[in-house]
Amino acid sequence: MAHVRQQLRDAVSAVLSADAALTGKVFVNRVDPLNEAQDLPCLLVLVTDEAIEAEAMAVRLLNRRITFTVEIVAKLDGSFDDTLEDLATAAEVALAAPTFPVKLLDLRLTAASKGRPNGEGQSNLMLLRLTYEAWGQTLEDDPETFI
Repeated sequence: MAHVRQQLRDAVSAVLSADAALTGKVFVNRVDPLNEAQDLPCLLVLVTDEAIEAEAMAVRLLNRRITFTVEIVAKLDGSFDDTLEDLATAAEVALAAPTFPVKLLDLRLTAASKGRPNGEGQSNLMLLRLTYEAWGQTLEDDPETFI
């Protein structure tokens, strides 16, 4: 089994990829430059942070708050804003579904922001970043299982 961060990232990717509007557009931990003709528009799924706190009243129980982003990237053209908003809507609806493949206490959208991606050769791109927080619990000696 994988660490709960990886399970969460993969579950988010699977949920997004299952949506017909997003199929083939979802990448996990993408490090290669985006190919404008083949890859755009697309969604990038990244786990960005994790806060861990030991439960005061329970032995070995850890409360985990995992922050991840869904970065929607589109070519900067006359319709980029509509493209970003359409894909963001599809992503938000997919991730708000009542069933989620990983056992979590809660999953919430906490922020949305637009901007330009960092990096060389990306001046013709625009992104919309959706930031989510997922809460779950694991045992200290079992970071692979949400309980």
